[in-house]
Amino acid sequence: MLVDPSEAPTRAVLLARDTFCAAMRRDHSLAAEAVVDIADLTDDPLLLSTGGREPHIRELHRRARSDFRPTHRVRQLSILFSMVRARIWVTVVLGSAAGMEGEDLVLVPIEHNLERSLYLCGPSDWPWHPGVAHMVDTARSRTRLAQQPPVSRRQSSRQVR
Repeated sequence: MLVDPSEAPTRAVLLARDTFCAAMRRDHSLAAEAVVDIADLTDDPLLLSTGGREPHIRELHRRARSDFRPTHRVRQLSILFSMVRARIWVTVVLGSAAGMEGEDLVLVPIEHNLERSLYLCGPSDWPWHPGVAHMVDTARSRTRLAQQPPVSRRQSSRQVR
């Protein structure tokens, strides 16, 4: 898995693109906003994930001309959400975490957002294991299928006959 490579390898397949969101309690004063400037979160202690997103979150703060001052770092997403749920902090997570936050938290997109790209590929300096090649080929075919326009019911019933 490659995250934001400067150049994607030729045989790599793009799995997803993702942007960042502020995770906060539903009763937070900014929870109903359509987007939130990361600078507006500086009143709240910032809880940071140690999962490799710190450079992105630093860049979001730089763009907003806001001080980057994480109060605490946590490894697991479930603990991150539990601490936000307990009204201790706010945090910044990827939008792909949507659905994992629970009913009492919301994810609000960050203004002046960054995009993160995830690629799947095998090693660049030796032949791929057949299992890796199969995973990449499967991902590539599913990505192609997802990009095709949906088939209407009428068309799909004709194809079945």
